[in-house]
Amino acid sequence: CVVLIKEKVVLFGGFNGTEEDRASRNPGNRLTIIDGEVSRRCVIYVAPGPTVLDGFVLQHGRVMGDSARGGGVYAASIAGMGLYQCVFEQNTAQGNVGVVGSPHGKAAYGGALYAVNTRLHIVGSSVKGNSAVGGHGFTPLGIGAAGAGGAAFGGALYVEHTCLVINDSIIEANESHGGWGGYRIDNAGRSGGISCGGSVYALSSQIAAQGCRIASNTALGGPGGDLPSFSPKGTGGTGGMASGGGLYGADTPLTLLECILVGNIAQGGAGGSGNDGGGTGGDACGGGVYDGGPGALFTSCSVDFNRAMGGDSGLDANNQSPVGGA
Repeated sequence: CVVLIKEKVVLFGGFNGTEEDRASRNPGNRLTIIDGEVSRRCVIYVAPGPTVLDGFVLQHGRVMGDSARGGGVYAASIAGMGLYQCVFEQNTAQGNVGVVGSPHGKAAYGGALYAVNTRLHIVGSSVKGNSAVGGHGFTPLGIGAAGAGGAAFGGALYVEHTCLVINDSIIEANESHGGWGGYRIDNAGRSGGISCGGSVYALSSQIAAQGCRIASNTALGGPGGDLPSFSPKGTGGTGGMASGGGLYGADTPLTLLECILVGNIAQGGAGGSGNDGGGTGGDACGGGVYDGGPGALFTSCSVDFNRAMGGDSGLDANNQSPVGGA
């Protein structure tokens, strides 16, 4: 990573070196950038005590692995973590592809941020253009099994056993994308990876947001394995399911006040094609919000133009297809 935080600390950005006091800084015009250079995380938090980043740009962070967690920031067991006037852009968590002996694509969690067992407060920040991408399933050229695509959870933020409060922030144009299913030429295609939470995925947590814009985020199921036309036989793989284009909550109470949710999309993955039959397109649930319990409370919010669309099904040798995803 670029920055490793091991002790409780408050860090401020937005200076040019001529200020005589903190009030004279300007994070919007005097950028303080933590750049992962598309090769590493921006920040790892392991400090047990309260920690604050105020006025930083965290960009181009990237993490890859069998369990890729938090391209921009990774935080675990932080008693209090504040992100104020920060910008998260173009950070990626990328699951590894399947290989011989471990054919399924691997999962990705939180393109911009992964937090577990943490109290997290985000204020006046922008979280844009981040992605969580599941790894592609393995396609054997000879020996070996084909693998399903890896799952993607939280294009921008993944939180688990965490209390997350977000105020006056923009979460926009983030994407979670399930991995492609692999295939065997002489058998069948495997399913595409599921995708949950185009911007935010929360598991066994609490979320409260006020005055936020959650817009144009996408949860996209991975396409099913698509057999080439020269395959002697076989069926295409099923497209991956997509849920919660904007927000996905599982065992997480959601409380939103004066928020805008607009233009978010949950899109099921396309089914793969095969001579013996096409795979069914993936289902889609909750274009704006998927509430997996115990409930959601919206007060003075605007929820418009969000969509959930099932994926198209694949084709057989006669260009026929089963019914697509719902």
